[in-house]
Amino acid sequence: MTLALNHISHVPDHAFSKLGRLVVLHLNNNRIISMGTSCFYGLRSLETLDLNYNSLVEFPSAVRSLSHLKELGFHSNNIQSIPEHAFTGNPSLISIFFYNNPIQSVGRSAFQNLPELRTLSLNGAANLTDFPDLTGTKSLESLTITEARITYLPASMCDQLPNLQLLDLSFNRIQIVPSFSGCENIQKIDLHHNEIEELKENTFTGLMSLRSLDLSFNQLISVKPNSFSLLPALYKLDLSSNQLSSLPLTGLQSLTHIRLAGNDQLMDLIRRDDLPRVRVMELPYAFQCCAFISCERRGGGGGGTEERRREGRGGGGKKRRRRNRG
Repeated sequence: MTLALNHISHVPDHAFSKLGRLVVLHLNNNRIISMGTSCFYGLRSLETLDLNYNSLVEFPSAVRSLSHLKELGFHSNNIQSIPEHAFTGNPSLISIFFYNNPIQSVGRSAFQNLPELRTLSLNGAANLTDFPDLTGTKSLESLTITEARITYLPASMCDQLPNLQLLDLSFNRIQIVPSFSGCENIQKIDLHHNEIEELKENTFTGLMSLRSLDLSFNQLISVKPNSFSLLPALYKLDLSSNQLSSLPLTGLQSLTHIRLAGNDQLMDLIRRDDLPRVRVMELPYAFQCCAFISCERRGGGGGGTEERRREGRGGGGKKRRRRNRG
């Protein structure tokens, strides 16, 4: 059932009490400000609920009555707090889309014990400072918390999330990252636009499935010699716009994409043998590309390969300006 694109401002109690077989309910793109605590009473078969693009200011506790709910969307509202035990009564949840809300606090137990949850998105939670406690939510595969104010990651993160495949914590204030060694299935890590200063040798040890790692726009000064030595699947590495003066290349033979531009102190030549498969590269200085293409063919261009310049003609690249987050 779709009731989207109307002017609904309130959902009263028992509004759907005679729709026990309803599986999908769209209430998105309305003006909903409030919901009765029993407004979903009787929806015993509901699996998908869309409350996106409304004006909710409080977490809709009525969702707790939906025991078969699998997909819940309430992004782009005005909700400031996710309470304790927010999803008690929703053990079947697979996806939660909660981004673009002005979140200031998340109850410690809010996302605990959701055994089926695969996707959690909290993008744009500008006032969120603590990483959520995900104890008992071991099936999570995709976690996105961007444009928040998280400063640290718990050492137990990968113990809680052994099935994690995608982690996006870009545009936060993270300074230190723990070892990811317990996240054995992770394929993509985005930590760009943070405040990370150092990578330890065990930070990414044992991530046999990691394919893409983005640490651009941080404050990296040093990378330990074996930081990338056990990453056989890694093909894309972005360390651009940091403060590196050297870079260990051990273990990077599988790379096809590398971006190092914006590290003005990084002046070492890179041998082709160190990166035998690379085909897209951005380096601080043009002369560093000479081992990979003819300097004459390059025609005095920037520090990128010919293929990179062809790639660039196809469209704009990722916007790289750090946002002012107060």
